[in-house]
Amino acid sequence: MQIVLPLKIATYLTSLSFICLSIFFGLESLNFPAGGELFPLFLFGCIILLSCLLSLESFLKKTKQQSVQIKIDFFTWKPLFVSIAVIIHVIFIFILGYFTSSFLFLIGCSILIGLRDARAMGITAIVLFPLMYAFFEGFLNAGLPKGILF
Repeated sequence: MQIVLPLKIATYLTSLSFICLSIFFGLESLNFPAGGELFPLFLFGCIILLSCLLSLESFLKKTKQQSVQIKIDFFTWKPLFVSIAVIIHVIFIFILGYFTSSFLFLIGCSILIGLRDARAMGITAIVLFPLMYAFFEGFLNAGLPKGILF
């Protein structure tokens, strides 16, 4: 399935989407403790500025391409699905714990991107998780979130 949009409308929709997301996450970052909101606010401000410049360029520039085709299929939207998986992973960190959530994320994203080799996933988990534990708990002495499992 394909959607065909005029190029200017597609550009304006993209810019508006990034501006709205930046405002939302900027407002959310205001609740960060100890001045932790400064860097996110700077980044979101930069995203808003660049989105406005993109809209202005689209308004002023004449292009030969009049429309854009957006395919609606799994392979085109795979980065969005991986982004959603990252958000779910972060939420599950506080429910299931860091290591359990990361293990499920490793398996889920491997399958999502097309890796079906259980042996490769197992080797990755066997090597990755002890190294992560040693780094975070041993070297950094950072207490990682613990959930209902670990």
